[in-house]
Amino acid sequence: LARWELVIPGPDDVDLFLEDAGGNIIAQSTSGGTNELIELTLPPDGDYTMVVHGWSIPSDPLAYALQEWVVSATPGGPMTIDSAPASAVTGTVGTIDVSWAGLDPATRYLGAVSHSDAGGLLGLTLVEIAS
Repeated sequence: LARWELVIPGPDDVDLFLEDAGGNIIAQSTSGGTNELIELTLPPDGDYTMVVHGWSIPSDPLAYALQEWVVSATPGGPMTIDSAPASAVTGTVGTIDVSWAGLDPATRYLGAVSHSDAGGLLGLTLVEIAS
């Protein structure tokens, strides 16, 4: 899982466009307002370019923060599934208890719990830790 989040402190409007190595737009976030988010589940390895487009910028310069997370098998410390249902049904709600050790309390983290069956990956549940 890869995730990019753009936050702007004010009423300006920017959009995000994610391009692959060939310059093709593969994902975009163009909502009105100041916060944009792109998430890719299991993106292929490669080079990507994030384009920040000023849609409505009344004054220069514009301060913004672009954050990127890439969820890997070793995200800073061990994340453990403490309890989870043995089965699940799409469209229903269940509870998964996780523990995540070795994290710096001043840092935001993004992890994922995978759900699979004999046919492979069915989906991911995101786990976000913010202080």
